[in-house]
Amino acid sequence: QWNFFTGNFQEYEEDKKRRLGEEGAKPKRIRYKPITR
Repeated sequence: QWNFFTGNFQEYEEDKKRRLGEEGAKPKRIRYKPITR
């Protein structure tokens, strides 16, 4: 789902924290599936 936000990056970060909460606004480490043969 796409959410279009009008404003600067600081306002976007505040809106993201409001929508997702503190835990949802933190970046998550990307995990890759192990390569198997």
